[in-house]
Amino acid sequence: MRNCLNLLLVLVLVVVFSGILQAQPTTTQEDRIRKLEDICKQQEEQIQKLQSRLGVLQDEESYKKYTEQIVDQYIQHPEAEEDAGVTAGYENGFFIRSADGKLELKINGFVQSGIGLFENNTFDNNSFYMNGVYLSFDAHLLEKWHAYININFANPSYYQFQTGANYKVSMIDAFVEYEMMPELNFRIGQTLVPFGLEGQYNEISGISIWGEPFTSSWSHSRDIGFVVHGVLANMVGYKVGIFNGSGINTTNTDDEFLMAAQARFYFCGFDRNQNSFFHIGFLRNRDSEGGPYSVGLGTPWGRSVFGYMPELNFYTNSVEGWRNAVDVGARFDFTFENGSNLRVEGEYMYSTWQREYETVSSRSRFSWLSGYGFWLGYNYRHCFDKENPESGLSTGFKFSYSDIDNEDSHIESGNIKGQTVLCYTFMLGYAFNKHVSVNFNWIIADLDLETYYGGTKEDDEVSGGKSGGVENAWFVQFTASW
Repeated sequence: MRNCLNLLLVLVLVVVFSGILQAQPTTTQEDRIRKLEDICKQQEEQIQKLQSRLGVLQDEESYKKYTEQIVDQYIQHPEAEEDAGVTAGYENGFFIRSADGKLELKINGFVQSGIGLFENNTFDNNSFYMNGVYLSFDAHLLEKWHAYININFANPSYYQFQTGANYKVSMIDAFVEYEMMPELNFRIGQTLVPFGLEGQYNEISGISIWGEPFTSSWSHSRDIGFVVHGVLANMVGYKVGIFNGSGINTTNTDDEFLMAAQARFYFCGFDRNQNSFFHIGFLRNRDSEGGPYSVGLGTPWGRSVFGYMPELNFYTNSVEGWRNAVDVGARFDFTFENGSNLRVEGEYMYSTWQREYETVSSRSRFSWLSGYGFWLGYNYRHCFDKENPESGLSTGFKFSYSDIDNEDSHIESGNIKGQTVLCYTFMLGYAFNKHVSVNFNWIIADLDLETYYGGTKEDDEVSGGKSGGVENAWFVQFTASW
């Protein structure tokens, strides 16, 4: 009996103790309850934020302030950019940039294609054409170093409208640059020769589709060499360079070098307006080996008129020796508040070439060949949509005069008198935005040859195809840039 009572007492104690344990929550349960309370609190806060944002979205002014606040916070605390390590996007070109901004690669390019139409009795043929397919790689390295590569994937032959185009890939620019300070920078590689005005523009940057005869023929646009350049007091830009003198993608063939320099006065300030300035350039070069060389003039679209005549297979004005040249010009480029733009530009170039060659009797002959030219033009683009400020209808006109004369010749067959080209260009275009545009140029070229060196037309009623003539040419060109 006693044993039974003891067993019953033990059972009662076990039941009571178990109940007490179940009534008291464990440490794990307490943590779970606390977490649930925190989650509920966070959800309530999120609901309140969403309700406040919903109220902002319903009010346009409040929404504008809200978005501006978000942008300011992101600029001040770009944690996402730092965490990413690199960023990519588009800012006047596609870019890849490191988080600290010390490394950046920007990719730009453009495509230009069109159609050229000519009179039936000229040497040129109606044809579709590619004016250029450019891709450039612009890299900034460790803040002070800069590398640039520019490639044309459709570089046409010079006589593309006469003998047909043979498009090929060509390196246009390739240089390394140390940007020491705004006033002093150093560049080495293939780059623009600092001399002419219009000759330093890419096809996409000119005032018209084609450059004028003397700038296309004598500007010596690119070469391999070394350049020192900078901008002084935010007003005066300068470039001084020494080059091989053999032209684009060509290494030196002698001991001579080309020397060139230019200065530009930015009357509005370089930082404010880099496209408005007065310009002066100088050039000195010697062609002493591998000559004689031909100096000539061509139509704006690239057919040689005075110089090497492929139909006659001879040179009308061979030169070998020193060349000295000067170039002066000005550009005024202003954008109005509504987005419309006015550009007025002009240039004058004068050059002399030394002529050294031997006669049949092996006596050295010496003479000078001189050439000069000028052009003046304007282009006005009227913007109709302020939300698209770089769009609009554009009109313009351009006039140029180019001349080559031989001042003194001891050889009758080498005498050159009164070879001139007058060009009148009427321009009309439309820019859909900053990336896509279409342009129309009507060019009237008045060619004058007082001495017969090859016809400008196959059939000319006045000259019989032997001298002079007025040629009309029409071009429509589409441009897409990025």
